[in-house]
Amino acid sequence: MDNKKLLRAGGILIVLILAFVLTQSIFRAAGNAPLSIEAGPTGPRIVSQNPVEGQRLELSPTIE
Repeated sequence: MDNKKLLRAGGILIVLILAFVLTQSIFRAAGNAPLSIEAGPTGPRIVSQNPVEGQRLELSPTIE
């Protein structure tokens, strides 16, 4: 019975140590890295329209 308690306490201690070491390494790595945000290319966009709003559209319009 004493061995089970000792193994359980040792397991809990190992988990706590691993959690501490991992969180320290994560925060240390994040603190040294510069934050860089760059705008990526975007999709197509409308810059003008023909016919102008309010005019009629031809039966076979061209797309540019």
